[in-house]
Amino acid sequence: MEQVEQTEEQVADTETQAEPAKTFTQADIDAMRAEWDSQLKGVQTALQQQTVQHVFYRKATEQGVADADKLLQIVNLSGVTFDENGQPQGIDEIIGALTSAVAKPKAEPKTIGGPSNFPPQDRSAQAMLDEAAERARRTGRHEDRAVFSSLKQTLFGGK
Repeated sequence: MEQVEQTEEQVADTETQAEPAKTFTQADIDAMRAEWDSQLKGVQTALQQQTVQHVFYRKATEQGVADADKLLQIVNLSGVTFDENGQPQGIDEIIGALTSAVAKPKAEPKTIGGPSNFPPQDRSAQAMLDEAAERARRTGRHEDRAVFSSLKQTLFGGK
């Protein structure tokens, strides 16, 4: 109990020994205001830079840029302006210009393992029948005659 009373007395003594309130001159106030304004401008500039980088990264990934971090290191974002709402303007144009300059034209895919009867021929039924008849007459083989006969039945019903 005695220690508590001594501590209270020490606190009361320190409060009474505190420095008297300092008075500031107008020059002191102006100097502090200038310092605070410069600090505020520095913080606002840093915030704007961070906002520009964030928006650039977001829009670049939305437009399909593979590595937006590397692109951010290369791109000059000093031309980006801010509207009255504090939103960066001009980032879409920068990304669009970069992607159009770098984008490769898409080539037609190569066909691997195409059809064996390539190229397909559009022939009329009569032309196919005439070709099969000529082959059957020329070779005289039973297979060719059978092909002609089945083709004739398929196309014309056996007439």
